[in-house]
Amino acid sequence: MAPNTNHRNYRFSDTLKRLLRRNAIPNIRKILARTHPVDLALSLDAFLPQERLKLLSYVGDDSRQAEVIACMPVAKSVDLLHEISLERAAQLLSSMSGDDRADILGALDEEFATKILAAMPAEESDEVTELLR
Repeated sequence: MAPNTNHRNYRFSDTLKRLLRRNAIPNIRKILARTHPVDLALSLDAFLPQERLKLLSYVGDDSRQAEVIACMPVAKSVDLLHEISLERAAQLLSSMSGDDRADILGALDEEFATKILAAMPAEESDEVTELLR
């Protein structure tokens, strides 16, 4: 990692926190739209779970949100999925590539993964089931 990366992430996170406190949603959306998913995934670690969810909702459509979640460490992705509804988790996972979907579902406890798979469209659920075998 470059020497300034941590400082840059801190400044970015600090800016987002200030904007969240001010409820400056249009500004947050603009910043998040210009930020690479990997950088967003790294920065989300600095936020409380509810702030993380709020920021993720400002990222854009399901595809972009899924891309950010896929860039997070798997353990963090799993934690985030436990914080949202089963249906929403299934929607976001359906927007991911099969490999990313399988990695995250493979890290979930079996009961929760089974519930998410049941909530997903059959084609995507079948694809993940094959990858997990």
